[in-house]
Amino acid sequence: MTSYYAVKETVQKPEVKVAHVITGLETGGAETMLFRLIAASDRKRFQHHVISLTDSAGELKTKIKALDVPVYELGMRPGRPGLAGFWRLAGYLRRNRPNLVHNWMYHANLAGGFAAKLSRCGPVIWGIHASSLEKETTKATTRMVVWLSTFLSGWLPEKIVCCSQSSLQIHLSFGYAEEKLMVIPNGFDVEEFAPDRQAGAAVREELDIPLDALVVGQIARFDPQKDFPNFIAAARQLLHRMPKVHFILCGNGVDRNNKTLMSCIAEAGIGHAMHLLGERNDIPGVCAALDLVCMSSAYGEAFPLAVGEAMAAGVPAVVTNIGDTAFLVGNTGKVVAPRDPDALSRAMGELLALPIDERVALGAAARDRIVRHFTIDSVTRQFEDLYNELQR
Repeated sequence: MTSYYAVKETVQKPEVKVAHVITGLETGGAETMLFRLIAASDRKRFQHHVISLTDSAGELKTKIKALDVPVYELGMRPGRPGLAGFWRLAGYLRRNRPNLVHNWMYHANLAGGFAAKLSRCGPVIWGIHASSLEKETTKATTRMVVWLSTFLSGWLPEKIVCCSQSSLQIHLSFGYAEEKLMVIPNGFDVEEFAPDRQAGAAVREELDIPLDALVVGQIARFDPQKDFPNFIAAARQLLHRMPKVHFILCGNGVDRNNKTLMSCIAEAGIGHAMHLLGERNDIPGVCAALDLVCMSSAYGEAFPLAVGEAMAAGVPAVVTNIGDTAFLVGNTGKVVAPRDPDALSRAMGELLALPIDERVALGAAARDRIVRHFTIDSVTRQFEDLYNELQR
């Protein structure tokens, strides 16, 4: 019998403990990136803790906990951080003594930054995930937080990580400290999101869509930013020219219980071609069912996950020119001006009219672009390099 002492190994503790402070854990771009970063990181070297300013019952919280990562919720009211929650945050940091405090989004940047300084934890990283700060589309409280952050950006964080070049430029123009700003783009799981005929066929069968039909998808929550009326107007025009096209829409609030959305579709007279799925937990399969992905947003996008995920699945994209979306797509799709349904419709029609081998080749080029430049593994290494750099 082998001796117990002969096989006993020394357990090496992680080198860097990172506390992630985020506004909440409902499904969104920054929240999804946090989960993917943790999942892809070298957890022998990096130990992660997640602190949410608000409570949530979202799927992401469950998925993060499944990685054996602690999740601590402060119970603050959305948009109204209070002193009690702030002191709980500072106390958590004081007890756990992280080597780094990585904050995600505006309110968390301030709360996590001040709590880290008070608890003598650090260095502090801020995260920027927005590319629009216009008065018409940004809450007054958010603009106030951004205004305050401009004065603190030279002192509170060691680095300010933007997910897009457009985000960097906008915040630089607001007065953020130039020497602190840098870009690390969003990353995509090219194994989870990949061409998959079987999964795509299953989704089409579920929705009673013929395998040889042309299918356009938009994957986005129902929000003014996403400009669903623009998409519906473009879809109406497209159906006049290509009447057999199907449209798949999915995301939070994108279902037949949404009276505003249903009214818009009914007014356009295109309900027969619309498949409204609401939130789905099989987005890779939905992407695989598409011939074309669309993003009709009017503002606010920085580096949209839904577009990159579909591209990774081999689907070409038609997008509005918001944030770094044109850079993400490159020459593998089409980019049009926002709030222009005529241009959006024409671009979709041009790609759908391509011979199938050309459209498939365009989708393959889209996937290749993601694989070459924007995998979650390469993005995670950039964050880990930054963590190591700030520890020196």
